[in-house]
This record gives sequence, C-alpha cells and structure tokens, in this order.
Amino acid sequence: MSANSPTEAAAAAAERTGQAARRAARGVSQAAHDSATTLEREWADLKADLAELMSNPAVRDLPEVRALKEKLQDSFHRASEAVADVTHDIGRRVRHTAAVADEYAHEEPWKVAGIAALAGLLVGVLIARR
Repeated sequence: MSANSPTEAAAAAAERTGQAARRAARGVSQAAHDSATTLEREWADLKADLAELMSNPAVRDLPEVRALKEKLQDSFHRASEAVADVTHDIGRRVRHTAAVADEYAHEEPWKVAGIAALAGLLVGVLIARR
C-alpha cells in the first residue's frame, strides 16, 4: 500500500459521488419531463373528449350548448396557454436545478462525498434497526 492510498481512495470516492450526483440530476430532469408530457397528454385527451361531445348533432344544436361551447373554447384556449407555460417553466427549473447540482458536485467534491457518506451511514443505521 502506498502513502497516497487513502488520498487516492478518497479522491476516487469523491469522483464516484460526483458521478452519482450527475446521474441523480439527470433522473430528476427526466422525471419532470415525464410529468410535463403526461400533463400535456391528459390535456389533449380532455380536449378531444369535449370535441367529440360537441360533434354530436343532438347536443350541438341546442342554443344553451352553443353558448356554452363558445365559453368553453375561450376557457380552453386560455388554459392551453397556461399548461404550455407551466410545462415550459417546469422544464426550465429542472434543467437549472440539475445544472446547479452538477456544478456543486464539481466545485465541492469533498462536501458531496461527505454528504453521501453521511447519508449512507444513516441508511445503514436505519436498516440495522429493523
């Protein structure tokens, strides 16, 4: 064993921790993207269901339904814009958070390694108690 062995081991642990932090950041980014995609898909399904209902001649020709249709179209337009804004904002925030986490892991690898070691110790203690 060389004199640098503990230092090299700690450096390797810090590098592994940095890699794990980058993988976690990518995972969070993917989860947010999946949530935004699900929200957009559900919104599209709702719009399609209402369009199908409005295409029914028995429903479409009622005066009350025509007035309601115009109101719903305005509401859907505004809501569609809001959904698009929210999904864009979610993606932007997640990308920013992932970038900050990645930058921190690069700038402070020893702190990240220490936090990871502490978290591992805590998980080990909790598992041992069971």
